[in-house]
Amino acid sequence: MVILYGGAFNPPTIAHLEIIKYLQKHYADAHILVMPTNNKYKDEKLVDYSHRLNMVKLLVKGLDNIEVSDFELKQNDKYLGTADTLAKLNHPYFVIGADALAKVTSWINPEVLIKDNQFIVFPRDNISVKGIINNDELLKKYKNHFKIIDDFKEIDCSSTSFRELKDQNLLTSEVYEYIKDNNLYL
Repeated sequence: MVILYGGAFNPPTIAHLEIIKYLQKHYADAHILVMPTNNKYKDEKLVDYSHRLNMVKLLVKGLDNIEVSDFELKQNDKYLGTADTLAKLNHPYFVIGADALAKVTSWINPEVLIKDNQFIVFPRDNISVKGIINNDELLKKYKNHFKIIDDFKEIDCSSTSFRELKDQNLLTSEVYEYIKDNNLYL
């Protein structure tokens, strides 16, 4: 089993780390890939890929059986979407938060993305994952494609919160030092 945890990681937070540790513990036999999306992802202003990749490497340093992938760096200078990435990687299980699940039908090629892939869905912002799935015809049609994680303790922490508040408690010390040393998110 291969699990892909992708995202902007702009920057990677302690919540990202706790999700990775959960995956490591509960899917001990899985090959876990952590992959920042390329610089063309969404309209979001991202710190350059090389910095986000380096920060993810610092985040998972010392964890066993975790591979940081630079796959999206090697893709075209255009973001082709999660469905494209998952297809090129032979359809690993894809980790997604409840907040992202609520928007997944607006992503590039949503029907292909949902029909062709399996998802591991983590709680976020007290959002009802079952409610999202049951209230959307496409998601409901493929509801067996979603493994809902209901024993993960949510952490009130996000990359957006760090960018807004600059609260170093939202990051590991190594990631925070990297940010300071490279004058990021000023």
